[in-house]
Amino acid sequence: GGPSLSELASLEPLPHARVELRHAAAEPDRLYGAGLEAYREGDWKQATTEFEAALALAQNDWTRRAQAQLYRGSAMLLDGRVDEAVPVLEQAGEARLAPVRERARWHLAQAHLLLDDAGGAERALQELAASPVFGERARGLLERLQAQR
Repeated sequence: GGPSLSELASLEPLPHARVELRHAAAEPDRLYGAGLEAYREGDWKQATTEFEAALALAQNDWTRRAQAQLYRGSAMLLDGRVDEAVPVLEQAGEARLAPVRERARWHLAQAHLLLDDAGGAERALQELAASPVFGERARGLLERLQAQR
């Protein structure tokens, strides 16, 4: 047997831009900004709390919903709450915005590796195989996974 699946996982925080909020920003946007601030500082628990609060208050058509789900799932994953992160990342992986969708699926693949779930990791990676951003890494990781079978 080669390395365990969890040794194939690579966890890195998402890129994050500062969010400039207008003085009268709506509460979900303010909470989202606070979540990003905590995320940037590596305070995964606080970030998760802020993103969850933003999502709870936001309307269904909130423009940052998919990003908030992605960062929430990533923060949970980085905090070691892998099982809880999976459904959150799955939801973010259905986003219309390709950058959000692909980042969510990459993090989802890492979560499945950490959970020793080769099938789940392969599904997430296959969805990324054609990605201009993650394709090369996804195909490389798929090869390593299949070589362990």
